Amino acid sequence: MFLKIAWALVVSAGFCYWFLQLIAAIRTLKRVPVLEEVPVHEPPEWPKVSVIMTARNEEKALEKALTARLRDEYPNVEYIIIDDRSTDRTGSIVDEFAAKDRRVMPLHLRELPEGWLGKLYALERGAAEASGDWLLFSDADVHVEQGTLRKAVAYAEGRKIDHLAIFPEIYPVNFVIDILSTIFLRMISLGGRLWEVEDPKSRAAIGSGSFNMVRRSAFERSGAFDAIRLDQGDDVALGQILKMTGSRQVLLNGRNQIGVVFYNSLREAAVATERPTFTALGNFSFVRLFVAGWILLLLELSPYLALLMGFPCGMVIALVMIPLSLAPSVLLNCWFRRQLWSVFFTPIGSIITVYLIWRAGFLGARRGGVYWRGTFYPTATLRKRQRLKL
Repeated sequence: MFLKIAWALVVSAGFCYWFLQLIAAIRTLKRVPVLEEVPVHEPPEWPKVSVIMTARNEEKALEKALTARLRDEYPNVEYIIIDDRSTDRTGSIVDEFAAKDRRVMPLHLRELPEGWLGKLYALERGAAEASGDWLLFSDADVHVEQGTLRKAVAYAEGRKIDHLAIFPEIYPVNFVIDILSTIFLRMISLGGRLWEVEDPKSRAAIGSGSFNMVRRSAFERSGAFDAIRLDQGDDVALGQILKMTGSRQVLLNGRNQIGVVFYNSLREAAVATERPTFTALGNFSFVRLFVAGWILLLLELSPYLALLMGFPCGMVIALVMIPLSLAPSVLLNCWFRRQLWSVFFTPIGSIITVYLIWRAGFLGARRGGVYWRGTFYPTATLRKRQRLKL
């Protein structure tokens, strides 16, 4: 009897969980514009844009990505490419591009000052060298189609936007990574309340490591990266302080315009998610992540747990909940022009996601901190400067 009551509670909570995810997906599709579809009008004069890109040990993807970037015909642009303490050929590739294109300014960093995260310090140094009216912060391995920058600037100028973040298309890699990417898209639409980002009255804010374009005046007013120098949320933390200081913020879907490979393997995904999971999501607590992981797992698998209920209506409930649980990801995958097959392996992806959460919590607690870009950051140090609020 007790087990049936527990199942009933989990399934009831699961139904609410999936219903809210469906509502979140619908709101996201209705409220977040698609870059390739927005009407834009060219400004009388094109403002100067400083594209600031950081790269650390990215020799495999850097050359192809930079080649695509430099095809862009935006009339007033400079590219500041920062080699952030790389130990491979990244620095040499940056210098080769600078020698061929006068728009490229190479910047090589060899040391990281105390009290800074590596990526944030690199971006801060790049911003200090920039001369543009707009600062576009982006990872160097992001692929940007020709004409994207022109369209983004025209849209931002036309709507008097201060911060334009563009969510990229996530390129397919393999079975496991594609399933995880589908779950990530669904969870971020609900957890990030993407449909409220543009609302100045909402606390919802966003940032994109692929395309974070900020008006210089708004960037300087916010306190820039110095205000979040040790914040593990980096891109989203910047979005939060920009919105808190009065910047008008907009998020766009960048399908067919901006693309990125999030992770090439499960191991790479596990290592990359250690930092944000333990710090921003778990607030440096293994217990919190352990409990959250169990709750998430039960909610994610609730449609299938309904099948195990020992009374006749369990099958009926499952027949309703399983399509309901698939619907949010189907909508979002269609919106991003992603293949739908990964949606039907959601339970597998949910189990892997919870494993990654528990792994990050265990390693963070055991180490007493996190590793990122070759540097160890103690929990005590990070906790004092945490600005990102989830």
